[in-house]
Amino acid sequence: MDAPNRSERRRLRRRQRLIDAARQIIAQEGVAALTVTAVTEAADMAVGSFYTYFDSKDDLLEAAVWDVFQQLASPEPPASLPANPLDHAYNAILQVYEFVETQRDLMRAVFGAGHLADQFERGHKLISQRITLVVEQYGIIPAEDVPWIAALQTGLIAGGIGYAIEHPDVTAAEMTERTLKFIVPVWLEYAQAGE
Repeated sequence: MDAPNRSERRRLRRRQRLIDAARQIIAQEGVAALTVTAVTEAADMAVGSFYTYFDSKDDLLEAAVWDVFQQLASPEPPASLPANPLDHAYNAILQVYEFVETQRDLMRAVFGAGHLADQFERGHKLISQRITLVVEQYGIIPAEDVPWIAALQTGLIAGGIGYAIEHPDVTAAEMTERTLKFIVPVWLEYAQAGE
C-alpha cells in the first residue's frame, strides 16, 4: 500500500485532532458532555469542518472510544492458547485490567460514575463476548451453562473495572488475582465434574 500523500496526511491529522479533543472532553466531563461544538472548539476547528471527517457525533464516539475498546473483544489465536484454561483466563482478565490502566479515562466514560447506560451496556457485551470465547475454547463448561457462567463472570469483571478505575494504585496483576479468586472455584468445580 502506498504511503499517504501530503493532503491525506493533513486530513488524517485534522481528523485525529477531533478524536483527541473528544477523548479530552470525555476524560474531563464524561460522554454526556460530548457535543460537536465542544469538540470543534477544543480542536480549534470550525463546526462545519467536523462533518468533513465524521457524519455525526456518534461516528466520532465510535472513533474516540469504541475503536480502541473493541480490542477487548478480540480473541487470541487458537495456536497461542495456553494448555491450562486457568492460565488463559488469567491472561484474558489481565488484558482487560491492563487496558483499564492504559485507557483509564475512556474506561471511566464507559464504566465509571456518570456513564451513559447504553455505553455501559455495549462495554458489558464486549467483555461478555470475550469471556464466552474463553469459556467455550476449553470445553470444560457444558454449552448450556456457558451463557450464565459468562454473564456472572462478566458482571464480576465489570465491577472490577469500576473498582480499578477509582483505585489507580491497584495494579492490573493485583486486580486479576483478586478476580480469579472468584472465578477459579467455578472452573475447578466443572473440571472435577468432567473427570
